[in-house]
Amino acid sequence: MRNFRKMIAAFSMVAILSTLVVSTAFAGSFTDVPETSGYYTAVEALAADGVLDTKSGLFNGTGSLKRAQGAKMAVLATGMVEADFENPVVASFKDVVKPYWGYEPVETAVSLGIVSGYSDLSGKLTGYFGPDDTLTKAHYTKMLVVALGLPLENPAVGSFSDVVKGNWAYTYVETAVAHGLVSGATTTLFGGSTPLTRFAAADMTYKAMNVTPADEDEEEEEDGELEGGSGEVEEYKLLSSPANLRKVGEGEEDVKVMGFSVEADENSDLKIQSLKLDFDKGAVGNRDFHRYATEVAVWYDDEEVARMDADEFNKDNAYAKTVSLDGVIVRSEEIGKLYVTVSAVSNLDSLDVTDTWDLDVTSVRWMDGDGAIISEDPLLAARTFSFESFVTANNVELKAASSTGTPKSQIVAVNSTKETTGVVLMEGTFKAIGSDVTIDAVPFTVYSSTDDIDDVVSVFTLLMDGEEVETKQPSDGTDDNLDTTVTVVEVADCAGLYCTMTFDDLDYLVEAGDTVTYQVVVDVNELDGVTFTEGNGLTVKLTSAGMDAVDAQDSTGEDLTATELTGSSTGKTQYFFENYVDVELVGTPTNTPVVDNADVSTVTMKVKVTAVGDDVFLNAFDTTNVSGTAYPAFVLGLLAGSGNETMADPVFTLSGDYSSENDGTDDYYALREGDSMTFTITTTITQAGGETSTVGVEMTDIYFGTDDTDEDTRAEFNIDWNDILDQFESPLVTLVG
Repeated sequence: MRNFRKMIAAFSMVAILSTLVVSTAFAGSFTDVPETSGYYTAVEALAADGVLDTKSGLFNGTGSLKRAQGAKMAVLATGMVEADFENPVVASFKDVVKPYWGYEPVETAVSLGIVSGYSDLSGKLTGYFGPDDTLTKAHYTKMLVVALGLPLENPAVGSFSDVVKGNWAYTYVETAVAHGLVSGATTTLFGGSTPLTRFAAADMTYKAMNVTPADEDEEEEEDGELEGGSGEVEEYKLLSSPANLRKVGEGEEDVKVMGFSVEADENSDLKIQSLKLDFDKGAVGNRDFHRYATEVAVWYDDEEVARMDADEFNKDNAYAKTVSLDGVIVRSEEIGKLYVTVSAVSNLDSLDVTDTWDLDVTSVRWMDGDGAIISEDPLLAARTFSFESFVTANNVELKAASSTGTPKSQIVAVNSTKETTGVVLMEGTFKAIGSDVTIDAVPFTVYSSTDDIDDVVSVFTLLMDGEEVETKQPSDGTDDNLDTTVTVVEVADCAGLYCTMTFDDLDYLVEAGDTVTYQVVVDVNELDGVTFTEGNGLTVKLTSAGMDAVDAQDSTGEDLTATELTGSSTGKTQYFFENYVDVELVGTPTNTPVVDNADVSTVTMKVKVTAVGDDVFLNAFDTTNVSGTAYPAFVLGLLAGSGNETMADPVFTLSGDYSSENDGTDDYYALREGDSMTFTITTTITQAGGETSTVGVEMTDIYFGTDDTDEDTRAEFNIDWNDILDQFESPLVTLVG
């Protein structure tokens, strides 16, 4: 193909030069294109070269170019003459059939790969060309670039703001600009969707006939003549990757389904000219190949060397076709790797899912340094591949998990006169596997211990990687508690002790393989002592059932199902107080057996308690479990063990800023705001069951109050400190009974 283009380029240049001489000596070919016209030279050159028909004497330069006319101009611009036009028995398009004047030029354009006709939304060819439809500037630009075989330019930054990376015409426009074939409508706009006038088409075509690919000399110098003499392929070898039974997902492009290596012997370089690809249907249920695929391509290492529409493999040729390769040279004693890729339709029929096809390379045609051309069967085993849904082929998954950044259960200081903002209730992660995933909605479950959620929280916010993506306000169905100064997406119904808080307008992209961290953050109302009271706890979870209800799509736009939505994450309870005790472990708890292999150990734990916000009060250290009206300040329990162990009454040693009080019946302790007292707790564990067990001690509860009226008010609040700070545990030791 490269040599053919060099030949026709030379032919065109001669024709153009002769045209320039003729056009200055004789009258113009068209009465409506005077010599003073800026398009005169281009139009006359094309007329002399046979690209334009001069019979009517009128050019109609301001009229729009039709698609069939553009196909003919692009073909003739390559140097081909009408006598060599293709004239197949079977038409490529339903709307371009004999005896239509454009039948042969359109068929020739098809054979040269310049045009392929219209496609539907899935990318499948419809079989229609639209010969009399108006041709746009962008489409004719592509025709010329393809006709000339120019290497496609793909710069990081484009020339025009209306044709940017990702636009189908980007590389064609940038290539045409690089070779001087076309200019923009303005300095910043290309205007690719505008109808192309015949004047503009003539100007582009005239410039195209003067183009020689900039890298052609470099390619020829690189390829050069094949070195060596009579040579042969030392070995064909099927590559292990891609593996057999490769899955091709719907909408995926250029999925490798077969790879093999070619090793040239020591005598000559080899030029691989063509391959015969033979697709065979699987055992059952398969329909025509174009039902599954849109394109087939061949690659030499990472360079594309051939591409064709999938419908070129059809019943008429038994799904087998010889494919010409561009520029594949395997140097002497080197190994080249060839790959065949398949692009799948984007809307695979459910009847076709899991259907298999076999691919075999039944012929390789190559030339050695002596110019001998050999065709041979490489005798490779066929590769089997299947067409699957996108998620199946790529094992698509959106996986949720808890994060180490989730705050432990703790007391959060709140206020009775103003809101407390930015309280993190939970932190988790989302990981996209096998595909980019767009998350649209996530339902979180919110639990409150005593007060209605809408009375505790004024605003819920979801952050993704530290960026706020949506904010909502809970409601009981009225607007009496809404913060009107906050702009929110919508108001959520979140009254009562339980609700589902759904963030549902996210449109958040997680790229394949990436993990994003999310946080559920709240602004907390001020305490009022009635609807929002001290000691209320909030917990947020993303349960497995909640993950099943996540609204997310893969990169093809398909919704992920429960199978692809996995994992969960759970936040720890956050307790809200204005006046409370802050508890701190001092040193490291110990658990020491009296002697080796003993049935008794001694446990020591030191705890510091500080009054925060106001004075606090604690009952005396009654060792009785909580029952009736007996409320000890601390409750200890056994950790692990077999159930046959006993714990002795703990001994408390006190120090710090506190006062011992008595209400006339019971002893208690008063701790003024900001003051601290330290308790050293000592107890023993005895293994009483004649068994061997591993056991320790944990602090399970602390009771305190802000009113010292009686033992009930001094134990108004009970916090599960084992949940808040799990370090309030002694080590485990083994006791032998």
